[in-house]
Amino acid sequence: MQVPDDVAATLSFFMELDRLKSVERRNRLADGSRRENTAEHSWHLGMAALVFAGHATEAIDVGRSVAMALTHDIVEIDAGDTFAYDTGVDAASKEAREQAAADRLFGLLPTETGAYLRELWDEYERGDTPEARYVMAIDRMAPMLLNIAEGGTTWREHGITRDRVIDRNGPHIEPALPGVWQHALARLDAMPITDPRRLVAMTAIHNFRDIGGYPARDGMVTRWRTLFRADGLYRLDGDDLEVVRALGLRTVVDLRSQGELDQRGTFPRHEIDVNFAHLPVIDTTWQADEHLTKSDHEFLVWAYRDMLEIGAERFARAIDELAAPGALPGVFHCAAGKDRTGVLAMLILGALGVPRSVVLADYALTADGIERMRAWAMEENPEMASRMVETPSAFMAALPDAMGEVLDGLTAQHGSIEQYVLHIGADPASIRSLADQLLVTP
Repeated sequence: MQVPDDVAATLSFFMELDRLKSVERRNRLADGSRRENTAEHSWHLGMAALVFAGHATEAIDVGRSVAMALTHDIVEIDAGDTFAYDTGVDAASKEAREQAAADRLFGLLPTETGAYLRELWDEYERGDTPEARYVMAIDRMAPMLLNIAEGGTTWREHGITRDRVIDRNGPHIEPALPGVWQHALARLDAMPITDPRRLVAMTAIHNFRDIGGYPARDGMVTRWRTLFRADGLYRLDGDDLEVVRALGLRTVVDLRSQGELDQRGTFPRHEIDVNFAHLPVIDTTWQADEHLTKSDHEFLVWAYRDMLEIGAERFARAIDELAAPGALPGVFHCAAGKDRTGVLAMLILGALGVPRSVVLADYALTADGIERMRAWAMEENPEMASRMVETPSAFMAALPDAMGEVLDGLTAQHGSIEQYVLHIGADPASIRSLADQLLVTP
């Protein structure tokens, strides 16, 4: 039986599309198990064009957008996938290779169908219609979200910084899908937070965390295994002691009051020789019955501002101690690693240019530490568990919005956290020293 020419041509094109399943892209699937292929990417974009249409800033033809999303990468059958951040030979020849591929592949189809798909492809390349701008936005969105979901392996392999990710994707996603862009940006900023190196796991210490890996000023990131924040290091013993010994600490800054040291003890300097600095940022811990009318948020805002007023000079001295020559690796801590430690972490990270969202996400991790502490106390330390049960919720809460309100107030009044830190008496050389020791090129 003779197959009509137009059917034969369509079948030929259809079978050619199967090759798209063999074109490997650089980014991985969300679970990180393997690299995505272009057929999967095209299907994902088609679905995205369908479901995100209600969030677009421009009125779009959804059907045309879906067709464009499914069509725009067909040329990779011949041209291959060019890495989005490539600046070399492949990037320079990309347009010519893809134009030649479009000529051949769309030319396989019957004239009318081929012309329609070629028109969609050309429209996307020009980017001059609402549909093209919308599809271009989701084409940037999809691999960005996949990279974030699986931990940014491809970005790390190729040295792609946060700023490059934003510069490439923001101008397309933000105007077309502003709500999606804000979500993606928040996810991007939160990426370093979930790094498995963050928590230094121990048995009786529950909130010992590395503040490395955070994006900072000038495209730099904070160095791993150099500066830590923690909870009650007076509990260090046994295997926990060996974990901390392996970190090579040189400086311990204890922010607790003298009464807490007298009652609970201190870092075991007889076991690990360190420079120990006791800098109590409040003289006595807060009394619950004085704050019963405050909400958790109101209490934390009041408490953080109170300790900044009372302990500003000691916060500055803590920064100077940690910035001193030979002071790092170091750790600063209080009782739970939440409030006094959280404020000092905010000041240090803020002074180094770590974005506000990352500073607050780092603070928010303390909530997990409190839950680890609570679970351990229930099993191992009934007296501590009893105290935690009786403690008002505000004293145990880690609310990023509260820390954010305090941070924003300091920034509004002083211009930046760095300027505030200098205002309270930190040596400008200390900020430079911390930056030199803590900031590295990713």
